[in-house]
Amino acid sequence: MWLEFGEPHYLWALLPLALHAWWMGRRLQLLSPARRRMALGLRLVLLALLLGALAQARTTRQSDQLKVIFLVDQSESVPPAQREYARAFVEDAMKQMGARDQTGVIMFGGDASVERAPSRDQELAPFMSVVDRSRTNLGEAISLALAMFTGESQKRIVILSDGNENTGDAADAARAAAAAGVALDFVPLEYHNRNDVVLEKALVESRVSLEEPFDVRVIASSRGATEAQLSILQDGRLIGRDTVRLEADKKNVFVVSTQVRDAGFHTFEVLIEAEGDQIAENNRGYAFTYGQGEPRVLLVDGDARPSDALPAMLLSEKIGVERVTPEGLPHSLRDLQSYDGIIFNNVGAGDVTADQMRLIEQAVHALGIGFMMIGGEHSFGAGGWKDSPIERILPVSMDIKNEKILPQGALALVIHTCEIPQGNMWAEKIALAALDTLSPRDLMGVLYFGYPGGESWLFPLQEAGNKGRMRSLIQSIQPGDMPTFDPTLQMAYDGLMSTNASARHIIIISDGDPAQPNPALVRQIQAAQITISTVLINPHSPRDRDMMKKLAQEGGGNFYDVVAYNKLPQIFIKEAATIRKSLIFNEPFLPVISQGSPLLAGLGQGYPVLGGYVGSSPKELADVPLTTDKGDPLLAHWRHGVGKTVAFTSDAKERWGAQWVGWGEYGKFWTQAVRWVLRAPVNPNYQIQMDVEGGVGRITVDAIDAAGNFQNFLDIAGQVVSPELEPLEVALRQVGPGRYEGEFPVERPGTYMLGANARAQGAEGADLITGGTALSYSPEFRDARSNTALLGRLADLTRPWGRRLDEQSFVFAHNLPSRTEPKPLWPLLLSLALVVLLLDIFVRRVLVDWRDLRLAAATGWGWVEERVLGRRKVDAATGGLLEIKRQVRERESEAQQRETREEFLASLKQVRAEGDSPVAQAGPRAEPRSRPASPVDRAAPRGATGSAPAGGEGSYTDQLLRARQRARGNLKKD
Repeated sequence: MWLEFGEPHYLWALLPLALHAWWMGRRLQLLSPARRRMALGLRLVLLALLLGALAQARTTRQSDQLKVIFLVDQSESVPPAQREYARAFVEDAMKQMGARDQTGVIMFGGDASVERAPSRDQELAPFMSVVDRSRTNLGEAISLALAMFTGESQKRIVILSDGNENTGDAADAARAAAAAGVALDFVPLEYHNRNDVVLEKALVESRVSLEEPFDVRVIASSRGATEAQLSILQDGRLIGRDTVRLEADKKNVFVVSTQVRDAGFHTFEVLIEAEGDQIAENNRGYAFTYGQGEPRVLLVDGDARPSDALPAMLLSEKIGVERVTPEGLPHSLRDLQSYDGIIFNNVGAGDVTADQMRLIEQAVHALGIGFMMIGGEHSFGAGGWKDSPIERILPVSMDIKNEKILPQGALALVIHTCEIPQGNMWAEKIALAALDTLSPRDLMGVLYFGYPGGESWLFPLQEAGNKGRMRSLIQSIQPGDMPTFDPTLQMAYDGLMSTNASARHIIIISDGDPAQPNPALVRQIQAAQITISTVLINPHSPRDRDMMKKLAQEGGGNFYDVVAYNKLPQIFIKEAATIRKSLIFNEPFLPVISQGSPLLAGLGQGYPVLGGYVGSSPKELADVPLTTDKGDPLLAHWRHGVGKTVAFTSDAKERWGAQWVGWGEYGKFWTQAVRWVLRAPVNPNYQIQMDVEGGVGRITVDAIDAAGNFQNFLDIAGQVVSPELEPLEVALRQVGPGRYEGEFPVERPGTYMLGANARAQGAEGADLITGGTALSYSPEFRDARSNTALLGRLADLTRPWGRRLDEQSFVFAHNLPSRTEPKPLWPLLLSLALVVLLLDIFVRRVLVDWRDLRLAAATGWGWVEERVLGRRKVDAATGGLLEIKRQVRERESEAQQRETREEFLASLKQVRAEGDSPVAQAGPRAEPRSRPASPVDRAAPRGATGSAPAGGEGSYTDQLLRARQRARGNLKKD
């Protein structure tokens, strides 16, 4: 241990300050020599302490503490047995750490999480951290461990992993550890699946011609030579199956020839299976191609009895049509890519899931697929599309902004406790779904049974304009078990009757066990034209179901017996939309041309009468070629991202469009509208290749023109849509003649779809580029054996300390370079300076009478002996002796006082004799200054002229005063 200073230049001030302190000490002449020396010493010590604090004095010593952080691999590639071994290793090692040692634990996979901060606790709690198991990122785990080390202890990181890194850069992190003097040790979690077969890739050309053969190439590998079954599916249909031979530790390539007959996007799924294969996840792969041909649309029809007029017309115009109900709407972007356009014909929001809405939004915005909504009683605002992803992509909003003609609806929601898993979460979701469906002027209120208040309004009926506050209240709801329906139904009825809404509706969600409501109350509600719908969840008996169904029938609403809880939000969207039916205008009108549009080219000026429409408002940048007689949009269109969308607020069937169906230009109108909205044809001059490697997706585009020349200096940018439907912006850069490359992050297995525009410099238009790739399985399943060699290389980067650990006892070996551990002294120095300052002030300002201190100490000790210790010091004999001693001391004191007085009087006589001597009287006499007469003066005879009286000594007091004055040198001689 030695002393050092962080700011040593402050020490130069010690000498001048010491001289100043010495000079100050010379001014303390009034003090006794001992006190003066003590004060000067304390002042010098005080200055030295303050300068030491300013100079940041500290002691340093070699640290003998060891900190160890364990990195435990939790990725999917580590078998369960190896994960248990890793935990046991850490647990046993912690029991061997020294008294001052500390251990921490980090769990890692694709990311890293601190499971336990460094501490001296030798007990290991159950692991609780949740990490991304689909990846292995050793570099992030090492970096997090380095950030956890504090102080100047010896530092060691112990990695327990299979070493199969597939993202990040562990080597860079290991070099950072070596630079910081941290040892990297490792415990390999070893395994070897000898019979594992891995499908490496499935490849196909990005563009193919219809009914022309092309190849599907399959690349597979195996740790051992084996036979396997190879199956290939096209768009879910098996097109080939064969037995193939795999050679060990080699890239085996198989080629299967096929063709496509339909235009659009096609998916190929490849599956390879072998006997004894222990990992099934890495046996599947996907590839995509686009067949150039006639456009295809997906027609989603929401009518129970759909009309054939529109699909027949589109087929006659060579536009391929696939008709489905809302239940048949695809659930993946990969499937939507097969279509160039999607048409919703009178489809309500309650028939489409939130995920499907987001799919369509990304298909339009990022991939360029067109979207059209055709009206009807279930469409637009009347269908509950308010505040949905579909509303975001349409050129119209779902409200009528002219408040004078905007009808108002009122909804009362009665929520009984949901006795299902996460019941309160579902109660919150359904209430929010209903709220989002309403316009700002619609009324909504929520009733529930709470503890201890009973039946009450969460918030009473009010306009939904302040949705933020209503959302906050809904998110705090905790509904209880309602005993009977009567109080809440009565409150809902009273609240709805107090409004002037044109449509009033009650929705009840319950398990059906509250007491049946009073029939008279239900009839009263029905007579007021208030409808009731019921939603049954998890009933306790058939009687509960019957009661809820009967209540809906008597209330004129709908009954839902819910089994799939994820359907609840859709149900409440559909029910909430019933109060928005007032947006429907069942009035004949003539369409009005408001502006020119390519959708109306060649149609002339006259249009047949339409029988009704759904009210809406145009968005700011939308084109509105046709309006109603009230000025509301009838036909509107715009671009959204890469794609285009169209809104037609009337219908395309016999209900409102009976005269249009028989109109001679019916086919031309709809053909032009559909062709305008379709995705732009893919330019065959662009060849695109997409691949995934090491957590990165790579895009390569080769661009040539019709003459076969390279297209250079193109601006190519777009979006890749991830499996979570998150758009990833990409921009491709030119890397060679006609070749462009770009990258995007790949974090999850699934399909990644690309939509991009290629624009030449100075050109107005752009060519659409589409493509796709898939990460078929997590990279964790690519390797069939552990990678101990990688762990060894990481340890070598921190040599001579890094090593492989086979026993727990080596974990806490103190064989690392010792580090100096500084300890700051300024807090101690300042504390001591404060104490010295107080002593300095005491010595200079306080005069101590040591006799008084000794007397006080003796008195105090006597009191302690008598009162605390109980010692009685006197008895009869001793008391007599003490009394004799006291009397002797008193006599000696009186004799001493007499002797002292006699000496004083003799001295006084001598003074007087000196005052009467001739020498004293020689020379002129000075006039005495007038002064008050002293006691000695007053004792002289009145006739005396300068000397003391010849006879008599005056009083004892006068003699004493004269002696004191003489001693002080103040006596004036006459």
